[in-house]
Amino acid sequence: MNDSDDTTPVPASSEGPAQNWPVPDPPDEIYDPTEEGAEAALRYWWELRVYARNTGDTEPLEEFSDEACEVCEAQTDQVRTLYESGWYVQEPDNIVDLWVRPFAWDSAEVDAEAEAEAVVLFRLVSGSFDVYWEGALDGSEPESNEAVLSSLLLFDEHWRIGEHVYVGQDEIAGTPLGDE
Repeated sequence: MNDSDDTTPVPASSEGPAQNWPVPDPPDEIYDPTEEGAEAALRYWWELRVYARNTGDTEPLEEFSDEACEVCEAQTDQVRTLYESGWYVQEPDNIVDLWVRPFAWDSAEVDAEAEAEAVVLFRLVSGSFDVYWEGALDGSEPESNEAVLSSLLLFDEHWRIGEHVYVGQDEIAGTPLGDE
């Protein structure tokens, strides 16, 4: 019997998008209406963004994005458009200095009919990436300066992203917070 390479995961490269790449497993915490769950969901969403960019598969990203999230929709549309004739080679993003502010619940369990919400403020260092179009390198972005973002997370059966808002670049990058 011959083992076929048809199921061997192949990372995204200059040769093409990732093939047979496994969808990242969701952390157990995202199914709990807690601060830890909101943090885990935020980190997981950015991991799914990298997965979508490297594979062209946006379904997992969409599952953890609220249908009203405009930034989430823009991210999935961008991937779908590029994958019509190209692909990404994306390095992981890095989230630092994360702060979670829960609301719509207190220290007691969430009321079964109430939807928990949280706002997460964090710094994102976007991983470097290459863009290929019709088989040729079309552009590259190095690891980016730290950007400060705020995200609304919503919980019903699991946490999902309700929206992302760009706050500004970190002072380390030379731009005061909030300036654009």
